[in-house]
Amino acid sequence: MTLEQLPNPKNPELKREAEAFDAYHSVLANATNPPAEWEYFERCSLRALALLEKAQRWQAAIKLAEKIATFNGPGAPNAADRAKQLRLKHMIWED
Repeated sequence: MTLEQLPNPKNPELKREAEAFDAYHSVLANATNPPAEWEYFERCSLRALALLEKAQRWQAAIKLAEKIATFNGPGAPNAADRAKQLRLKHMIWED
């Protein structure tokens, strides 16, 4: 979360959100099913989802929310609902 707040060294007006996303995503990519620690897994996954939404990367956000839901953790129903809401709001349908 600290990376999200630090200024980008190349452009101090921007934050280091891309680096923060990479850190969050590495937790998701290396998670076992089920993860050993749900709290931090879900914190990372929700922050990554928030960064994708902030960047208006709707398809990637939907895909990530669906992936979070597949882990069947405590936040799985919320992640599945978020994916559904994003699909409806941005009219993105599965083929």
